[in-house]
Parts: sequence; structure tokens; C-alpha cells
Amino acid sequence: IIADGKALGDGLAELRSMNGVELGLHFNLTYAVSGARSPSRWLWAWLAASFDRAALQLRVRGEMERQLRILEARHLTVQYLDGHHPIHLLPGLLSSVADLLERAGIKTVRIPLDARMLFSLRAPLVILAWLAQREVTHLGLRFTPCVYPPSGAYADPARVRTALQQAWLKGPQCEVIVHPAAFNDL
Repeated sequence: IIADGKALGDGLAELRSMNGVELGLHFNLTYAVSGARSPSRWLWAWLAASFDRAALQLRVRGEMERQLRILEARHLTVQYLDGHHPIHLLPGLLSSVADLLERAGIKTVRIPLDARMLFSLRAPLVILAWLAQREVTHLGLRFTPCVYPPSGAYADPARVRTALQQAWLKGPQCEVIVHPAAFNDL
């Protein structure tokens, strides 16, 4: 759930009525946030040695707290974390908010490690996901396997079925990533 997204309430009652559905915070630093930056600008700011890392960490923590408060006000409990434009994979970001995750009861982080993406424009995501595994494990968090179907898969039911079968082969906790955006907000 994007806590500060325009469609936060859409379909929420139906989701809550379904058994076994877990909700996650889709941590947002890049979409409709005051002073939002593109993921690449966050990455370079995060990695730049000359940048004031402490100020950036305070800003990230403030955003995490704000988004968790929004969900709390709606009586929503989230079980896992992922990030919009997988911003949560930036090296060190999870460490900077680990205490906030613990306080919120979040013990699982999505790590979109799908090797098939190595041969696509999403290759940098695979590298960041691979690096994030160590940080997640070091923090005592869990991560789940996932399948990231190709962009055109949802137009063809057979391709969706294939993605679900691939997920099933990875185990019952495997997540099939569905991105319902109508446009690329970058």
C-alpha cells in the first residue's frame, strides 16, 4: 500500500475481508512526495561521499514515520516492506530505518531477486536486490522469493498463468509482483 497514494482507500474494505491477505508498506520517496526525487537522484545522493548522509537519513526516517502513521490512523497493520521504484534497496537505507520497522512489527522485506531480469532494463534492480539480501539478513529480517513477470504478461492470461506457476515452484510464500500503474511516473 502506498500510504500517501491517491487511491489508498480504493478496494480496501474488500481486501480486509479476504482471509490470508497480507498488506505491505510500499515505501514511497519518489511519487507525489514533497521534494520527491527520481530513484537515480536518490541513489547518487545516497552514495555520494560529499553529501550530508545524516541529513538524508533523517529525511528518510521522517518519511517512514509519516507513512506508517498514515496507515496506523486507518487501522492498517502491515506485515512487510517494499519500496516504490524499489527505493528500499538502496544500500544502507534499511539499516537506517530498522528500528522503525521493528516498532511497526515489520519482519519481512521484498527482495525482487528474479534472475530473468538480468537480461532486461531491470538488471540494476537485480544487482541492488542481491546486495540487499545481506543487509536484510544482518538486520534479522526475512525476505521472500518473487517473480517479476515481463511488462506484457498481463495482457495474456497464458503468460499470467506461467508467472503463477513459476512462483508456485519457488514455494508457497513466493510473491508475484503486480504493478498496476497506468503510466510510468518517472
